[in-house]
Amino acid sequence: MTADFVDGIDVSGVNFYPGTDLPVRICGYDKCRKHVPQARARNKALYCSPDHQVKQAKKRSNRKASSKNQIKEAQRRLEVPPNQVRGSLYLQMQETPWPQMIEKGDVTLAVVAEKFSTTVADVSRTMEAFRFDWAQERAIEDWEPSWRVKALVPVDKMARIRELGLSGQDDTDEFNDLLNYLTHAFMLFSRWYFRLEGERPIVEAFHVQWHRAIIYAFATGGKQLIVTPPRHGKSETMIRFCLWLICINPNIRIMWVAASKDVAKIMIGAVKSYLTEHEDLRKDVLGPNGHWKPPRNSGKPWLAHEIKVDQCTWIGAKSSTMIALGRTSKILSRDVDQLIVDDLEDFDTTRDADQREYSRNKFAEIGTRKEEKTAWVDICSRQHPADLVEHLSSGGSHKKFSQGWKVLTHTAHFQCELDVELPDGHDDNGCVLFPKIRSYRWLLEKKEEMDDLGIAGAYEMRYLQEPIPEGALIFHLDTIRAECFDHSRGLGIESLPKMTLIAGLDPSPRKTQAAFLWGYNELGMWMIDAELQEAGGFEAARDVMRRWQRQYHNVHWVYEDNSQQVEFFRGAEFAVLRNEGIFVEPHTTGKNKQDKSLGLTSMAPKYHTGFINLPYGTPEAKKLTNELVRQLGLWTSDGEQGGRNRKTDLRMASWFPFPKIQLALRDPISGEIDYEYEQSYPGVVGFDEMPWQTAYPGM
Repeated sequence: MTADFVDGIDVSGVNFYPGTDLPVRICGYDKCRKHVPQARARNKALYCSPDHQVKQAKKRSNRKASSKNQIKEAQRRLEVPPNQVRGSLYLQMQETPWPQMIEKGDVTLAVVAEKFSTTVADVSRTMEAFRFDWAQERAIEDWEPSWRVKALVPVDKMARIRELGLSGQDDTDEFNDLLNYLTHAFMLFSRWYFRLEGERPIVEAFHVQWHRAIIYAFATGGKQLIVTPPRHGKSETMIRFCLWLICINPNIRIMWVAASKDVAKIMIGAVKSYLTEHEDLRKDVLGPNGHWKPPRNSGKPWLAHEIKVDQCTWIGAKSSTMIALGRTSKILSRDVDQLIVDDLEDFDTTRDADQREYSRNKFAEIGTRKEEKTAWVDICSRQHPADLVEHLSSGGSHKKFSQGWKVLTHTAHFQCELDVELPDGHDDNGCVLFPKIRSYRWLLEKKEEMDDLGIAGAYEMRYLQEPIPEGALIFHLDTIRAECFDHSRGLGIESLPKMTLIAGLDPSPRKTQAAFLWGYNELGMWMIDAELQEAGGFEAARDVMRRWQRQYHNVHWVYEDNSQQVEFFRGAEFAVLRNEGIFVEPHTTGKNKQDKSLGLTSMAPKYHTGFINLPYGTPEAKKLTNELVRQLGLWTSDGEQGGRNRKTDLRMASWFPFPKIQLALRDPISGEIDYEYEQSYPGVVGFDEMPWQTAYPGM
């Protein structure tokens, strides 16, 4: 026997410490069988040293945690009460009729306990587990989704609209009725099951537009581009849409591609979090004992970038419910039902031409996953004048078989009649896209931040969807606002000095038609009036000419004459205007836009020096002036910054009379850059008389 020493005294085989009636104690640490020193035992210590006390406490804590985790896992899978046992006895009895016989009273617990060589208590706890399982099976057999869940997760209606959409019947009344229903159902699904900072998410009208667009794309296997300012809910909307699709069809296959793997993991992480932690959603859709996440021994583990729900019945590596990839990830050979591209480009990936070319190639590689039935949704904000949006939004009109991109663009602030430099009134005016969350004051702060950093045009590009190449601005908008805005007057000629009037017209029989009236003398130019009309045509043009003749006594008009408008002012109607004293002459637009003396570019010095006066004293004047200035900002040294939904009609209407005004003032102002151009009046070498007052061949 090994001797035990306490404080140098052998206490082996002794029941008490020498000279005391204090019982000898053994250290409570599992790996130590030494006696507790007498001094510590006198203080009722249970361990031979403080170090062993700490180690035993850690072991006890770890055992509790492990036990809790095991119980939690069992409850997660089966919601098992703690008085149930599913051990070896459960497995043995499961293959026999004993549980049913006990339940019917045909046999006692004691008989079964003796049969299996165990205790009555063990049999009793095992029977509780059988009773619980039977109750679960009955509940599953009797369960069906509630009427509300059937309305919010319309499985049959989604299957039907896909059938119609993929067969080319998306123009039928049935398809439109289903599209309206599903759009409403998804909106209610988002509001019912989700919270943002404890509140139901706000769903604005533009969000509903997104809902309808992405559901239409899913139903038809189409391609939808959604361009909107940052922080307006694009990604959150698509996360909810993924969850909705999973609830409708657990066999859905979704691929989410983001600018980086980290961002992609955040998005799929949000989906996983809802699936595993949203108890109401789980129980409403799956019923009792239903779980999205497979058990650990199922062979379908959830990874950081890939998940497969337990309800998915498809087998194979290509059948993941959702996979998330980054911009540089390999686009694996995957079959996809819903393809989502989330802000593939950012500042770093659009700085140089090589990176932008890589983005286009990667986008094309992503597109290889699209089949005829695959829906493709790209959500993004503008990052560069030559980004992916520019390529996608300008190339859809000529596509055959309806395979071009449908584009939905939203600007954070619309043109309005209020002062754009002040926050007051905008949020209640209907001109801010998301006023409850992204107020106009917040937008002005973003603009000031970017202006302070010296990032020219960044605010207009990211929040107003008007990208302008850096360093290529011709019209400096802040200077124009400071030098040209006249807060003391509105539209009209009241209180203005004596001047000559001339008007410009940008005609259009189908799109927006613009008219612009200038007044000028040697002291300056004044914007008198302006007008925009949708699909005006000749009738509207004639009406505004007659109205401004009566109101302002203007009789001189310059309009754009091109191949589309060749018959606009011809024949009898033209003669009628001439007989009424209204003089109309054409302006041919070409490279003369960049003319250093008479082109659109040459108007910039007039604005920057304050020679031009713009009315800004009334709501109507503010609205028209703001729209003019916005359109001026789109003209750069590289020419027009084109794209869909970029109206330039008011600016062009203001320019058409400008060469006449310049010639009348005999003031050829030089621009900064020479451009090759075509003269508006070839053959005219002197300006002692105006071309329209001579036998000029073009008249």
